[in-house]
Amino acid sequence: MDFSKYMIVTDLDGTFLGKGARMVPRNLEAVRRFQAGGGLFTIATGRLHLNIRSSLGDPALLVNAPIICCNGAYLYDPVADQIRDCDLIPEEDARDILAFLRSYYPEYTFRVSSPYDVRVESLEGQAGADTKSFNPGTVTVSAPAESWPMDDWFKIVVRGEGERFIAARDVFQEHLGDRLTATMAGARLWEVQKPGITKALGLEKLKRAYNGVENDRLIIACGDQENDLAMLKAADIAVAPANAIDAVKDVSTHVFSACDEGVIADVIEAIEAGIL
Repeated sequence: MDFSKYMIVTDLDGTFLGKGARMVPRNLEAVRRFQAGGGLFTIATGRLHLNIRSSLGDPALLVNAPIICCNGAYLYDPVADQIRDCDLIPEEDARDILAFLRSYYPEYTFRVSSPYDVRVESLEGQAGADTKSFNPGTVTVSAPAESWPMDDWFKIVVRGEGERFIAARDVFQEHLGDRLTATMAGARLWEVQKPGITKALGLEKLKRAYNGVENDRLIIACGDQENDLAMLKAADIAVAPANAIDAVKDVSTHVFSACDEGVIADVIEAIEAGIL
């Protein structure tokens, strides 16, 4: 089938990947078929490009368009191994994030994503434990965080749990919401970035990476969490897996099977069947 009029952009964790960040064979087979027919396939993730290989292997063997990384903060071309179109947190704002956390929520752990590494103060605590699955050589452990470079932050991920943690995001927005935005990316973490950094911005950057007829492609976006909402709203067609949060399902034009069952294969089969 001719898929040359389509581009699929999918969230990674909880959408393209199954439970336990496993690859779903049904998805892989469908993506190969989709690309062979001229379709463009890529990923939009909160992760750094440095830490997608642990789940995907060589991303150049999977995608055929630049990857949207750090929720739209930049694009990564895996073939050229090149970062494009970056949006970093201003250094003054990075210092104020740390000051806020130290003053109000010293019990929460956090990690910082930069173009070069992921920084944590300790491998203890949830933020540090998260990095144990990251690619070797991409994690820098150093304390205190105030000693880190602060002019190269894509985002800071804050880890906690319970009602106090959920309420903390609103307190953060009251203090720094004119300069920074905290987005829930799961029940136990929120991601702080510059305002306007969303996967929808990543879609715009992706469109700029192409020209002419490529801009006429129908964009199908897939996602499951709050940090996918803007991208889903900006896409031509929005798809949610069955495991998505209700807010995502509410803005999606289609809800297919859960991530563990191969929602991306569902999307491609729906195109083949003339449903999409």
